[in-house]
Amino acid sequence: SGYENAVCTDGSPAKFYYRPAQTAESSNVWVVYLQGGGWCHSELSCMWRCGHPSNPKVANPMCSSFGLSRHRRAQGIFNPTDSTRLRNANQVYVPYCTSDAHMGNTSAFGWHFRGAVVVQSVLSELVNRHGLGNNDKKKDFMIFGGGSAGSRGAMVHLDYVPRMLGDASKNVDVVGFLDSPLWIDMDPFKRSFMGFVDETKEFFLSAGVEHLGDSCIEAYNFTDQWKCLFGEYRIPHLQTPFFLVASQYDSFQLGNAVGHRPQGADEIAYAEDFANRTAAVVRGIREQWEGKSVKLHAGSFSSAVFSWACYNHCTSGGRGGFNLWTAAGTTMDTGVQAFLSWVSNRGDLSWMDNCTGFACGDGCSRDHFQTQPTVPPKVRQVV
Repeated sequence: SGYENAVCTDGSPAKFYYRPAQTAESSNVWVVYLQGGGWCHSELSCMWRCGHPSNPKVANPMCSSFGLSRHRRAQGIFNPTDSTRLRNANQVYVPYCTSDAHMGNTSAFGWHFRGAVVVQSVLSELVNRHGLGNNDKKKDFMIFGGGSAGSRGAMVHLDYVPRMLGDASKNVDVVGFLDSPLWIDMDPFKRSFMGFVDETKEFFLSAGVEHLGDSCIEAYNFTDQWKCLFGEYRIPHLQTPFFLVASQYDSFQLGNAVGHRPQGADEIAYAEDFANRTAAVVRGIREQWEGKSVKLHAGSFSSAVFSWACYNHCTSGGRGGFNLWTAAGTTMDTGVQAFLSWVSNRGDLSWMDNCTGFACGDGCSRDHFQTQPTVPPKVRQVV
């Protein structure tokens, strides 16, 4: 009750999964992760994704909550190999059923786009029913993030999370975890693909996104404010410290821009240009934070970047991507701990592959999967 507009694309009630902290040490640590899964940005793309409003695809969890299971097994960032504080934290997983990268607050084309309302409702529920911000012994610490479309939503909301928490924010430190939000403004190789820039422009005009960021709004006139939803342009405006993951050969972007895994001289050249531009943007983001930190109750935090030269996308939800694969010899698990100041050797908060050739990163080999997996915990669903 009280969350009537927290609905999926088809109008079914949105849900989230929650597991309370397992140890006293982790009782004040919260991980909130928004699931990814593309989006729709026009009437036609929404019809392809969700069907027709009069006959929605209720079996598609990207559009409806009807098919969600009661429990889900937590992997990746929820079940790290080394970080017991992260593994035993309060864990919150927000399924993605709103088709708007968790950003929107409107109705269009006969559908609901209420991702921002869902995120607000989840945070309110954590405060009102699960004690976030009410820890009498120590201040709470939230890692707010997501993967793919979830990371783009987390990017848009990150600086607004304290406001979304209300009075509880006085007792909650917030940092970000953004896995694969870094869309690059680059014309697609395949002419039949409209490109992520044009998709974002369409989406901006129809989705009712409100969290555009004050400095980003000031930087662009209205016709260019779609850039405040686009990773290459929005991330430099973030004020909250974050851990950024960006694959130099991002398989989602390249897979759409080329139409498949790049092959042949022209496609490989396009992919390598994309990788070089991605690496340059990532380096620029880290340089922007060089010597800069934000003081929180838990300490001083600066943003970190993690970029491997691999053909993959949004791997933090899996065991290999978070625990085993490496960028510049470091796993994502270890990098996150350094970002959070949970290890003594923090390094320079930049882990980037520097090699030549398509998907040349040697830290993402399938050979890393040979170790037997641990049994992941279950996270209970809460309506």
